[in-house]
Amino acid sequence: MSYNTRKKLKGTFFILPAFLIHVIVIVIPALSMIYYAFTKWNGLSEPVFIGLDNFKRMLKDYDFLFAMKNNLIWMDRSFYPWTGNGLSIYQDRKSANDF
Repeated sequence: MSYNTRKKLKGTFFILPAFLIHVIVIVIPALSMIYYAFTKWNGLSEPVFIGLDNFKRMLKDYDFLFAMKNNLIWMDRSFYPWTGNGLSIYQDRKSANDF
């Protein structure tokens, strides 16, 4: 086995545990969430495929729309000030290093 092949295998073995944890903790639950979003399931019985009915019902629900509106307001009020502060600090440092 050549040196380059051993080096690549060594890197793969170092990354493999983190990759497996990522797949188990992030990827599998995300894929199952997508599957269950299109089903009617109470957690005990067999899931029944209902298509987009869950999403239609969600978009008609007042509580969901109220929560979504509040989250959008919160994102708007927190994202732009922090981004503006970061950009102003960057511009100050950039102008200080000009000379």
